[in-house]
Amino acid sequence: MKERVKEIIPSPSEDETLYETPIESISWGRENPRKMKLKGEVFEVQNSYEILVNTANWLIKNGKLKPSDCPVGIVRGKRYLINKEPKHKYGDDFRAPKRLSNGLWIETHYNTASCINYAKRLLERFGVPSDILAIE
Repeated sequence: MKERVKEIIPSPSEDETLYETPIESISWGRENPRKMKLKGEVFEVQNSYEILVNTANWLIKNGKLKPSDCPVGIVRGKRYLINKEPKHKYGDDFRAPKRLSNGLWIETHYNTASCINYAKRLLERFGVPSDILAIE
């Protein structure tokens, strides 16, 4: 019953989703990114999903992303980007879950352009300007 009430009346953290951030969409037509920079820190990237994982772990390391912030939504609807369990709003499993440094889970089943867009939105969601993220 408690879960059903949560579905009908979302808590403030569930209602705050990343779609609110007005960030210009990125189209990535080049080859896969090989490097990313976050405020001076450089990360080698072999797979596009690492952009999301590195961004989330950077937020964790800098005290921005905590378990109490979960779940973190991505768009209007039923999908979460980050959660305490690798599950979306209505219990569907994340398709490509990766565990973050603090034990949270991030969904990484996105193409390169979406990984970049969601990483930028994630930064903005936690009060960090998205222009500190550079992809090469």
